[in-house]
Amino acid sequence: MATRLRFEPEVNTTSCWKSRVPGKGQSVWITLGYIFAKRRTDVIAMHDCDIVTYDRLLLGRLIEPTANPDNDFEFCKGYYARVSLQDHEMKGRTTRIFVAPFTETLADLMRKSGQRQLEDFLRYHRSFRYPLAGEFSFVERLGRSLNIAHDWGLEVSTLSDIYQRTSLRKIAQIDLARNYDHKHKEVSEADGTKGLHKMVVDIAKFFLNHVRSNGFVLNDDIIRMLQNTYRQNAWYFIKKYADDASTNGLEFERHKEELTANHFVDFIGEAWQEIQAGRATQSIPSWNRVAYSYPEIYEQLVAAVEADNE
Repeated sequence: MATRLRFEPEVNTTSCWKSRVPGKGQSVWITLGYIFAKRRTDVIAMHDCDIVTYDRLLLGRLIEPTANPDNDFEFCKGYYARVSLQDHEMKGRTTRIFVAPFTETLADLMRKSGQRQLEDFLRYHRSFRYPLAGEFSFVERLGRSLNIAHDWGLEVSTLSDIYQRTSLRKIAQIDLARNYDHKHKEVSEADGTKGLHKMVVDIAKFFLNHVRSNGFVLNDDIIRMLQNTYRQNAWYFIKKYADDASTNGLEFERHKEELTANHFVDFIGEAWQEIQAGRATQSIPSWNRVAYSYPEIYEQLVAAVEADNE
């Protein structure tokens, strides 16, 4: 499949698609549509393209739980140890310093507020060893029903859709590699359009929107409380990471990590401001929805790819 796909659908199914927001989510969505249109696949695997230490065994391990006919899994999430081979440092700051303490903070708040279903949902996200890993596989039937986030909320929104559409007993996790290195992003504290800044804002918007759309009322006072509690939890997590690094002979700049957590506190506030301004994260609709509303879509998509490849 050509990477310069120029397909433009004639149907506008969401305001997100009307704006044709480019990015990772849109690329994933179009690729899935092409796979479904060809009708040759039972299991689909996806993984990030910035893996420095890539090995074909990674793909084999990722797809085996869902492709093995002796298993009963419909979805598999990959995880791995993110330790830089060059710098001997822990990586994966967004997961370690933001997603883990932030979802823990939200889960505790839901428990204290009597929101049991929302607490279970957030504990589900906490159960993944590396929720922001871009590596997962799933059966074709399940993939057709997934809504795709167009921004950096892609991974967490996918996990959320899986939570709604299949049994927890049909979800697997697998360790993909002994070591894993990839290209790293800067915090970009002054520019909200790139780096970890945009990633954290997008992910925070997803979780805040989810609890709000499921009956939990948010306001400025609760957001400030979330920011303060998140900071305390983040520093607690950072202390644990410092102990792990010391035990395993890794470099660890604790002060730098705490400063990063402080930036993430501000990014939570930015996410709330965007939600209030009506700039909430939207998903591109599932291919089941698109095909139902526009039955010719698969034929036109295949024709567009074939024309692009000529």
